[in-house]
Amino acid sequence: MSVSFDIEPDWVAVDAGEPEERIASAAVKIILDGRNCTEGLDVLTGASRQAPLLSAYHLAEWLAWNWWRIRYEPRWKDLSGNSADFTGWNMAHSMRNIGGGYIWPDITLYSDGKYVSIVAKSTPLNPVFRYLNDVSRAIEGGTFEHSIDHFIEVVLTRLREAGHKQTNLRAMWHELKNEREEPSLSLRRKLEALSGLDPDELGDEQWILWQAEVNAEGPAAFEEVVANQAYCRRIEFFEELKEKSRRIGAECNPLATVESVGLDTGSMEAYQKGERLATQLRSQLSVSSVISDNELGDLVGASASVFGNGPSLSDRNTGMSFALIENSSAGRIVFRSPYRTSKRFEAARLLCDRLAYPSDWLHPATQAYTYRQKLQRAFAAELLCPYHEMIGNLDGDYSDEAIQREADHFGVSPLMVSTQLTNHGILSREELQRTA
Repeated sequence: MSVSFDIEPDWVAVDAGEPEERIASAAVKIILDGRNCTEGLDVLTGASRQAPLLSAYHLAEWLAWNWWRIRYEPRWKDLSGNSADFTGWNMAHSMRNIGGGYIWPDITLYSDGKYVSIVAKSTPLNPVFRYLNDVSRAIEGGTFEHSIDHFIEVVLTRLREAGHKQTNLRAMWHELKNEREEPSLSLRRKLEALSGLDPDELGDEQWILWQAEVNAEGPAAFEEVVANQAYCRRIEFFEELKEKSRRIGAECNPLATVESVGLDTGSMEAYQKGERLATQLRSQLSVSSVISDNELGDLVGASASVFGNGPSLSDRNTGMSFALIENSSAGRIVFRSPYRTSKRFEAARLLCDRLAYPSDWLHPATQAYTYRQKLQRAFAAELLCPYHEMIGNLDGDYSDEAIQREADHFGVSPLMVSTQLTNHGILSREELQRTA
């Protein structure tokens, strides 16, 4: 069942502010999967309220202006960060930054491309209003679009019925709809968002260069490269990747990749789809336990020697691992890490990408939090370190020594074992951070 998301304004007459603000003031209730994200305590009266008094107009403007970044820009690499880059990201994704003198809820919205994550947090006691509920869900991109479209239209109708047709919100909304309907402009806005830019921040000369990359790599692959900018601070273009693959890459045979395992492509979050794909592949290959270097090499069409420790075949400056398919029977792999366990993980990620996107020439395994990258990580973890076997081996012992034994057994890093335990609710996020 899909997760619902609704923004419900209950109009309230006020005397202060600009006309748009007075007309579109409301008790704004935000409901996520049946949970009220805006329920709180009115500190002045001591009463519980379902929604505080906010400016629906300011909220609609903020959503319209940041629509592309909310819809497509991934989660920031460190949500506790305080860098200038994080501040820019936070301004576009956190409702607390809407301003206007209101006490906005601590709600953050970001996307992996297919799903929009909405994270609402309770707030500390302040002199006026305290939000009480912690709610976190991922909703389908289409559900997000429908809900935001509906809310903005409701606000515009309220303004129009009050005689205020020509507003900044109306102009923004008209422009946004045109951008979404025009394919070339829509792609430009999406790529801007993936790289952390507001609409029109990408210059025309840069856009011409990016269009050439889209044609060379394909739009889906280039989107992944662009989204990785937050980690490597630059975009590596196709010719640069080809040169790097020839210089330090290992040969791989694309035809060696196993055939698709027939995974259902319906609506499914990345971690679910990745785990299911890995489980089906292990079953198809009749793999019961550890996947050796030789077996993994056969799966990706490369020699087992590529997994040896050392800097050969790797380049930390690249910002990502990748497989570049030169033709139907020849390709090359470049790893980001020089370590055996990391190379195995990266190879499994690239195998997943070739299964999921068989028509692409470039298969990037980046550090970003897009759907494609999360799918790869979930697949690789379950393929190399299957949860049910691992949890049986541990038998309730989650000490550092036991985790290291399992890591050695499966040929993975201790961090992967800890991540599997965390993702299945055995370890806390705090314990995972300690391991990392």
